[in-house]
Amino acid sequence: PPPSAAHGPTAAHRPLARPTGRVGGMNKASDQARADVARRAEKHKEKMEKLRGHHAEMQSAILQGEDEFWRYAVAGDWRALAQVPADVQVDPDLVLEAVRRSAGAALALAPAGLRGDRGFVLRALEATGGRGLPGAAEELRTDPQLIQRATQLRQRLATQQLAAAAARSGRSPRRGPGGGVGR
Repeated sequence: PPPSAAHGPTAAHRPLARPTGRVGGMNKASDQARADVARRAEKHKEKMEKLRGHHAEMQSAILQGEDEFWRYAVAGDWRALAQVPADVQVDPDLVLEAVRRSAGAALALAPAGLRGDRGFVLRALEATGGRGLPGAAEELRTDPQLIQRATQLRQRLATQQLAAAAARSGRSPRRGPGGGVGR
């Protein structure tokens, strides 16, 4: 007899192994992996749709002209104000929106005419809860009335933030002398 017959059937002639419990577990793991991949794909699909929407808005802004493109850029990131051409940068509404979005920091990027305009700086302070004065022109940064107004606005903002934090935690803020929130 051939040598393989003496040692039993060859691998090609052995009966197929029966499925074990592990195969069922692998199917379950495989199903979980497929579900995980599907969830991730859906998440990425939503992000891609959002990017396509932003891209379409940007393309529309470009087609409307350079000014509109820069307005779109500043609306997306206030730091773009530093790159905006001077003829667009003088738009007080554009700069005020950037100042609002940046909590006052964008005032330092505004053209000198706006940084030195008392009315504009006051509007910026009102829009940011008193923040932004450091970005104003030197003569306005040292103006006692603007300093006082900025301080009042920051105090009001701090009081509102403390009250909101207390409401979230279920406590009421302590009142200090004069009825204000304090320690």
